[in-house]
Amino acid sequence: MGYIEELEELSKMNMQNEDYNYAQRIIMVNMIQEKISDAQTSDDYFIRFFEDVINENIDFDFQSALSEDAYNSASEDAEACINIFPKLSEMKANRSVLPWIITALKYTDQIVLHYIQEILDINPIKHPDHGIERSMYIQIKSGGYTAQVAGNLLNNLYEQRNKLEHRYVKDPKNEEKKVLLKPEFGTARKKIKNSFPKALKSFRKAYKEHYE
Repeated sequence: MGYIEELEELSKMNMQNEDYNYAQRIIMVNMIQEKISDAQTSDDYFIRFFEDVINENIDFDFQSALSEDAYNSASEDAEACINIFPKLSEMKANRSVLPWIITALKYTDQIVLHYIQEILDINPIKHPDHGIERSMYIQIKSGGYTAQVAGNLLNNLYEQRNKLEHRYVKDPKNEEKKVLLKPEFGTARKKIKNSFPKALKSFRKAYKEHYE
């Protein structure tokens, strides 16, 4: 019997153990289920991060689609995100949200660039008002493509990133001076948890339609 099977058997035995009350058994079972989840987690950081964000199986071999350099780079970004918050569900509304979203967008940019150049077979077009990263999101958002939803969501998340990073505004009491706004980490966390999974699922759908 393997390790995971042993844990599953232990979980069943705990639920039948009348030496503990129901609440105690549930606590123990939840702890065992967490161990099972950890044991089933992929050692591949790209997959591990993707699956954690969408809370389901990745169901597509991105490694076969992306170049080796792109996949490895995205995997490093995924590892960095996991080191900040091991799971998306554990994200806290604090200053660590900013480095997480910056790095998560870098992870996604490998998927974005490949989608534009290899799947759509077009060149990235720089928007006159934005850098190349955000321009790619806008290009996908505005083109009526399969991953249009992802482009829109990533563009919004990039704007949220900017709000956390660029916080200088005019002092309402003195227009010649500046003040720093307090970052709304709670708002950012809520938007990330709502939008980022949808963006990755949108890209997965687009990749699957093209490659499968």
